[in-house]
Amino acid sequence: MTYEKKYFNIPLNFLRFIKEDGIFDKIISWGIVDFSKRQEIDVGNLAKQIMYWYYRKPNKIPESISDGIYEMIENDIIEVDQDYDGFYETEFDPFLIEPQQKDSVIDYINENELFKITCIEFYRIEQAVSLFGISPSNKIKDDYNKLNGILCEYEELYGKDTKAGIDIDLLFDARDGKIDKNVFRLFVACRSLTGKKSPIKHTCHAEVIQRMFGYKNNEPFERYLEKNKDAYEEYKYLNKRYPINKLYKNLINRGLVSKISPPGRGYYIATKLSFEQLVNGVKKIIVKKELKKRTGWNELNNFTKEIRRKINDGEDISIL
Repeated sequence: MTYEKKYFNIPLNFLRFIKEDGIFDKIISWGIVDFSKRQEIDVGNLAKQIMYWYYRKPNKIPESISDGIYEMIENDIIEVDQDYDGFYETEFDPFLIEPQQKDSVIDYINENELFKITCIEFYRIEQAVSLFGISPSNKIKDDYNKLNGILCEYEELYGKDTKAGIDIDLLFDARDGKIDKNVFRLFVACRSLTGKKSPIKHTCHAEVIQRMFGYKNNEPFERYLEKNKDAYEEYKYLNKRYPINKLYKNLINRGLVSKISPPGRGYYIATKLSFEQLVNGVKKIIVKKELKKRTGWNELNNFTKEIRRKINDGEDISIL
């Protein structure tokens, strides 16, 4: 099972709106800005980028950035040469002729906090858009602000929401109808339950389906169902064995989820492990549970070493 590194950390609660028109574009916009906020920006590179915008994208930058550039020109902080346009052969270096201007631009940036914040924000989004191969849009910031406002209201009431790392290509496939919305919701729910610290999760249909609606906690989910009759009917339908298993089958066939149902209640899932890795991991979990019941923690280490040896030797592991 491969895992694409280009992903967004999407809040689980956004799944509440998954059936609304245009929601995937809004989620992608939120992901772009959220990702961009975590990128470090060097002020020296920013000074260079500001000049690039002036020479190559004068009509595509915010008015406040344009105003700052023209203020620097009027105050002789920088000199521009339209014939030179910042390029020397194939390399862009707007300060090649007068290197001292770079320090002057850096000083202006640091002395004008609002200008600095606007430039950094614009530069970060521009970099994220380029990295993910997404067409720039003036709606990105507006879409982010709308969804982030909803997220903040939710977190004020119920605490920090769970985020799920979602491959950007999968988001596009869901937006373009290449993957069913319910299949996408199920994947996000499964991904929100698993992570680096706990790649294997023991769960059940009720917990997973609750997360498909965007809720990790029972209380807000129950309130949501009380107020939304259609959502309640959909929840009852999905909570039957056949519908949810059909969605799981789709994810398993796509190699997005591994699932195993040993005897007993519930089942185990993983979103970054192969089926074989999941099976081996579940064996270890079950062994530890049985050992705790029968011998306590004192013998755990020795028993675990023996189990690992058997696994390495290819021996079958049975529950004692």
